Amino acid sequence: MKAIHPRSRQVRVLATLGPVSSTADMIGRLFEAGADAFRVNMSHGDQQSKVAVIEAIRSLEKKYGRPTTILADLQGPKLRVGKFEGGKTELVTGSMFTLDRDKTPGDARRVELPHELFRRGRSRVHVRVERLDLVPCGLQALRHVRAHPAQADHSQLH
Repeated sequence: MKAIHPRSRQVRVLATLGPVSSTADMIGRLFEAGADAFRVNMSHGDQQSKVAVIEAIRSLEKKYGRPTTILADLQGPKLRVGKFEGGKTELVTGSMFTLDRDKTPGDARRVELPHELFRRGRSRVHVRVERLDLVPCGLQALRHVRAHPAQADHSQLH
């Protein structure tokens, strides 16, 4: 097979591999079409399936005589709030909400957030609800909330 030399462009093409694009054949087609790097989502599938994907990418390097890059995308931290009184609550966009260390079941005004944020001396963070997102596993989630400007703590939580 003819070697593919490094491309003479200033940008790199990153191909994200998923269920449809993780076969050795498809990875080869992406490489031949111009992919310089491959993103492997480590949060989905088992470890053995990742080994096969990485071996397919590395075999292309040998076949074409050109190194490539593998970006292993690791899952970030998950923030989970404590329990709510009655099992759930309804938050309203624009309302104020407090995240604290109190293990008492929460309500529409506050809930426990067992997180490192509170190991740094803070006892609570007051936030204004800007947008709510549901997570696929059915657990409640607060996203895109911002510390209230009137509070001394202006930390952002994402």
